[in-house]
Amino acid sequence: MDVYEHKLASLQTKHSHLEDLLETKAMALSQADHLISQHRCQWAEADAEARKLRSLLHESEKKKEIYREELQEASSDNMSSEIN
Repeated sequence: MDVYEHKLASLQTKHSHLEDLLETKAMALSQADHLISQHRCQWAEADAEARKLRSLLHESEKKKEIYREELQEASSDNMSSEIN
């Protein structure tokens, strides 16, 4: 009878240990899911920021080209008026 009681106690200890491991793994999985969710949000924010910066760069390049053309026209007009 002592042998069976010892086996039963051993099995209960193993069962308890396995439950603890299962709970630990479930918590780790939950944390991993949370980190993945955070990463996705950060990636989306970074992507949106990159698109915004790309748009601002494109806009500033257009303005630079317009200002360059205006400066060339003003310079041409100034040279023409000096010649006359």
